[in-house]
Amino acid sequence: LITSLALPIMMMLIFVYFFGGAIDTGTDYDSYVMYVVPGVLLLSAGFGAATTATAVSEDMKGGIIDRFRSLDVGGTPVLAGHVAASTVRNLCSTALVFGVALLIG
Repeated sequence: LITSLALPIMMMLIFVYFFGGAIDTGTDYDSYVMYVVPGVLLLSAGFGAATTATAVSEDMKGGIIDRFRSLDVGGTPVLAGHVAASTVRNLCSTALVFGVALLIG
């Protein structure tokens, strides 16, 4: 959870403060932050999807899915739970990225 929340903010700060003056955006944005935030949000969503895919794969390899199959639980609730958790993590991450972007300009 800490990684999924801290990584996008750290990436945005690195892009803005280390690479901000070195990269010409070719646009008339007021600040480089406005240029970087959409990319950071897409990277954050991609990392969230990769984390969810890895968690589902580990559950399948570890036998947890087989244990659920022995119960009266279908496959959909397990996958829906992973997707719902990933959605909540991504929404929290997006809110934090927007908050930090507003703070730094």
